[in-house]
Amino acid sequence: MSITPHQLAVKSLVHATCQAGDLHPGAGAGRTTTEEGSRAQQLLQKKEGAEYRAEYPVGGYFRAAGVALKLSGRVDGVQIDTTETVVDEFKASRLPAQTLAEQQGHLHWAQLQIYAALLALNLPTSTRFLLRLRYIHPDTLAEHRQERRVGRDELLAFLSACLHRFSERFAKELTRRKRRNQAMANLSFPLAQFRPNQRALAGTVYSALC
Repeated sequence: MSITPHQLAVKSLVHATCQAGDLHPGAGAGRTTTEEGSRAQQLLQKKEGAEYRAEYPVGGYFRAAGVALKLSGRVDGVQIDTTETVVDEFKASRLPAQTLAEQQGHLHWAQLQIYAALLALNLPTSTRFLLRLRYIHPDTLAEHRQERRVGRDELLAFLSACLHRFSERFAKELTRRKRRNQAMANLSFPLAQFRPNQRALAGTVYSALC
């Protein structure tokens, strides 16, 4: 019997397993719209060489802690080379780059590492990766770039750890849902009959939940 894998986006995996640090109430000041971020990103992507591939799809099927997963995402930019593959992640914000890095940098790097790990699985001849986190201002296109060189084994170990962390939690959640559904299936109305309008209210709630 085949098991339908749980669909999981790279960004969702990151936010489920790599959250850390404090809340930052002032972060909204640097927020940009999706359109603003995409426009700035595309302008910078066009400046790269002919071998540069923008919006490069990655993904794979995994099984961890008894949970089947289909992980997928889209890398902002890739330049594949057997010596060193470049992997880009763009983040548009009006916040100072240092502030953005302090508040959300750990999540941005985690996302970039998982993208690179998925690339490593699909590119067996690539062993070294140059990860580039590129913070851009949507109005001025000013760029603050951070770089890290990472090996294939380190990337795959990071991906494996994130998948196991997610799968262990998700397996517990599936067990909780199963027990909940079993308990609900055995529930009956606790009184002899509905009060006036009670059945109509129950029906409306049921329809809304569905």
